[in-house]
Amino acid sequence: DRLKLKPQQVHVVHNGIDITGFEVAASPPDPPVLGFLARMIHGKGLHQITDAFIHLKQRDRVPGLQLRIAGAKTSVDDAFVEQQQLKLRDAGCIDDVTFLPNIDRDEKLAFLRDLSVLSVPTVYDESFGLYLLEAWAAGVPVVQPDRGAFRELIEITNGGVIVEPDDPEALANAIEILLLRPDDARALGANGRKHVEDYFNIERMTQELVQVFEGCGTQV
Repeated sequence: DRLKLKPQQVHVVHNGIDITGFEVAASPPDPPVLGFLARMIHGKGLHQITDAFIHLKQRDRVPGLQLRIAGAKTSVDDAFVEQQQLKLRDAGCIDDVTFLPNIDRDEKLAFLRDLSVLSVPTVYDESFGLYLLEAWAAGVPVVQPDRGAFRELIEITNGGVIVEPDDPEALANAIEILLLRPDDARALGANGRKHVEDYFNIERMTQELVQVFEGCGTQV
């Protein structure tokens, strides 16, 4: 609509990733681990995942639950990250939280392999979110807000759960259900893994892009 294009002028090619190196853990982590993988900023919902984690720790229905936060962080993000750390410290949860800024690919693969659930509760309509594909490639289910492409991806893969946006308690509820039902959680993660292997892979994406380009001819 914004570009005034006709429907036949628009071609959708879902993203795909190279799953080389992604492995599914032989068993769920013990104790359970909730993960966040994105830039450590307000827009990606870092404050909401910390709020949800505090809810979960205060309920204490998931013994030993850990939170691991990984992703890009620059000096511009330091103040916001420190606010979240202070909030976690005041709630008595900081010892159960690990911050892993600016990890490399090998560290990311190890990070994902050791998760029970991943959630990146963005506060805007994310157009895709490659971290979902990466989590699924490691057999990890996701819990995401009903924003942007998240519902479409989860409906295609049956690899996670959708919740109301901007509601840390609802987020905590959905995460808690999966953590208390590890077999169900791993089944969702297995669904995600299969769809990444079969469809959300870089080979299929490349083939479809080539088909689109060939269909465009020489006109710009």
